[in-house]
Amino acid sequence: MSTDKLIATDYAANFQFPLETSGAIIEGKLEASYDQDSETLNIRWKGEVRSEEIKRGYASIMQMVRHYKPRKWVLNLQERDGVKRDDQRWVFKYVFPRALRAVNDDIFLAVILPVHAYHSVLTDIDGDELIVEDKFLVLQHFLYPEEGKRWLESMVEMKEAGAEV
Repeated sequence: MSTDKLIATDYAANFQFPLETSGAIIEGKLEASYDQDSETLNIRWKGEVRSEEIKRGYASIMQMVRHYKPRKWVLNLQERDGVKRDDQRWVFKYVFPRALRAVNDDIFLAVILPVHAYHSVLTDIDGDELIVEDKFLVLQHFLYPEEGKRWLESMVEMKEAGAEV
């Protein structure tokens, strides 16, 4: 499996983060990599993440999005502590619309949740879709990365076959 990974170097430097192949860690809380074989952006958050770290992390991720234009994302939150509602709203308001514009195509996002958070999150945001112009961000929640990856493949296959997603 070939992957390119991102290392954040300096948040204050206009969100400039070099792409490197050696690692993908921001303060031990974020790993982000692009798998070229499956054309999937893989994001994993760990532990307690403060608002500033979320913003820094997503600035890094957006560098990868602009470079690779991934239509398939796996957002693994199994090892992350809870996050503030304001931070969640910030991601939906600022990150996802910019990602849709950068990719200029539909994005399919498999969110992997810990068992204890699965039911409460599903109640609030199951089936969320974000629309920018005529592009959609389709989000689905899973307990296991493998089921999320299968869903991503099926969604891309359906889209390529011309089916409504």
